[in-house]
Amino acid sequence: MVGTALLALMGLRYPVKMIPLLLFELFWKSIWLLAVGLPRILAGSLDEGTITDLIACLMGVILVPLALPWRYVLHQYWQTPGDPWKTPVKAHGPASSKT
Repeated sequence: MVGTALLALMGLRYPVKMIPLLLFELFWKSIWLLAVGLPRILAGSLDEGTITDLIACLMGVILVPLALPWRYVLHQYWQTPGDPWKTPVKAHGPASSKT
């Protein structure tokens, strides 16, 4: 509970830096709904704890997309090329001279 409150305060201070966390939240809740929630709904084996988790994940899957600035997310994480994994090594030694 304290961790969630601290992350919420950080989101108010640094909203753009929290976008990866919101995307992670959206993806894991979607996966949980598809892998755990949906099969239990179809089997009719929902207990009280699963219903509580199901409602919490549904709220996340519904509310997080409403809070995300999708134009920025698509530009920043999809269209912008990534940084190279390895920077080229500059050769050391005497500079080459033209003769």
